[in-house]
Amino acid sequence: MNDHYNILIDKLDAFIRKYYKNQLIRGLLYSIALLGSFFLIIALLESFAWFSPPVRTVLFYSYLAGASFILGRYIAVPLMKLNKAGKRISHELAAEIIGKHFSEVKDSLLNTLQLHKLAQANPAPDDLILAGINQKAAQLRPVPFLSAIDLSKNKKYLPYALPPVIILLALLMLAPSSITEPGKRLIRHGETFAKPLPFAFHIENETLTAIQQEDFVLRVSVKGEEIPDQIYLVSDGSEFRMQQESKLEYSFTFKKLQKNQYFRFLAGGYQSSEYKLLVLPRPTILNFELQLDYPPYTGIKPESVSNSGDIVIPQGTAVTWKFYTRDTRQINFRLGSKIQSLQPDNSNVFATSGKVMTPVDYSVSLENEFMSGSDSMSFFINVIPDVYPVITVEEFKDTIYDNRLYFKGLIKDDYGFNRLEFRLSRKTGEDGYSAENSVTVPIDKQNVQQAFYHYFDLSTAGLKPGDEAEYYFQVWDNDAVNGSKSSQSRKMNFRIPTLDEIEEMVKRNQENVKSEIEKSLEEARAIQQ
Repeated sequence: MNDHYNILIDKLDAFIRKYYKNQLIRGLLYSIALLGSFFLIIALLESFAWFSPPVRTVLFYSYLAGASFILGRYIAVPLMKLNKAGKRISHELAAEIIGKHFSEVKDSLLNTLQLHKLAQANPAPDDLILAGINQKAAQLRPVPFLSAIDLSKNKKYLPYALPPVIILLALLMLAPSSITEPGKRLIRHGETFAKPLPFAFHIENETLTAIQQEDFVLRVSVKGEEIPDQIYLVSDGSEFRMQQESKLEYSFTFKKLQKNQYFRFLAGGYQSSEYKLLVLPRPTILNFELQLDYPPYTGIKPESVSNSGDIVIPQGTAVTWKFYTRDTRQINFRLGSKIQSLQPDNSNVFATSGKVMTPVDYSVSLENEFMSGSDSMSFFINVIPDVYPVITVEEFKDTIYDNRLYFKGLIKDDYGFNRLEFRLSRKTGEDGYSAENSVTVPIDKQNVQQAFYHYFDLSTAGLKPGDEAEYYFQVWDNDAVNGSKSSQSRKMNFRIPTLDEIEEMVKRNQENVKSEIEKSLEEARAIQQ
């Protein structure tokens, strides 16, 4: 009994599949008609109007949105339901559609479906109901349900789908650029495309590359049947009038470039395509400092000097250079005749050091992957050498006792002293001078200018009558770089007279005294007279 009903259900399912197949064919024709028409309209408008990137972007995404809706509504949905995905029409609705075509079986088909539902609702169905279902199903078995849908009727939609296709194929055969060029511009909607001009711009510069922080002169010539009166350069939303060098040549100067420049030319209502001026990063020294570590003996504390390359320092100072840079890969550092290549640390800082002994010049030049020798600088370091100490001495002799010597002196130096000595040597007869004897004179080693006093008793030197003494002072500075340097005072002499010389001296003194007495007596007589 159920065999007739199952066959009836299979025929209804076949009808539903054909119903959605018919919708799919009709949706395909609708999609071709709508999408083809829209594409032709947009492509032809772009072909004549040359829309700006924002307008093309709106058109592009509007077409995508429309295409997504049309394909989803007319293609995707019927295709899914054809494959039993999603909610499909019920057997009752299919029976009504079939009943419109076969009116004589409409009531019988619906009654059969209703009786089957009634039988399923009753746990113990009546045999009369089952017999009625089987009888009606057997009566409906010869009815060709599929003929209720005529797929050939979709031909009436061809007049909507064929014209866009025919026009598109004709344009692709006769004037393909009218479709392909607008299509390319619509796909690359974010780019700027230049409308064909009645004249051509020719950039005379060999390359469109410039150096950061430098000026760049752009030179352009115009060629064509029509020559514009003036050319404007459009960059960053602003228009700049170009300088006319001759009837066909123009120029424009980009001042102190910092970043890449995008520009177009505007003339006679026409606009060129966009050009890019590539600005190469310039290696630059942002800041530099010199760390000066003076020789310890000078007593000068270490210090830093910023952005000043010409300096004056004591001899032996250790100098550390630090260069803070940007876009720099290497520094060529020359100190005198020595050249070294400095590499940066992680923070783009270059450093080197050295001890400076003599006046020297040095230079710095920067490099990166784009240029070399940039930001070159030259400086000079003047070195103050440690000078010799200065000493002056005055000698005072005791008028009563000639063997006693008194000295007053002054010593000077740039950084301080090591020691001060009194040196004496004696000469006996023809034997020459003996070895020197020295006596250390106390001084303040840190005081760079000071007076000193010294007393010496020649009787302690073991001199005998006829002997001669030579003496002087010698001072040493505290130069720890070149070694301690010394200076001497003038050499002074003292001779011990012999006994004969003493007697002769006494005799001369007596005669002098006698002469003075006689002179005094004569003066007294003259006064008395």
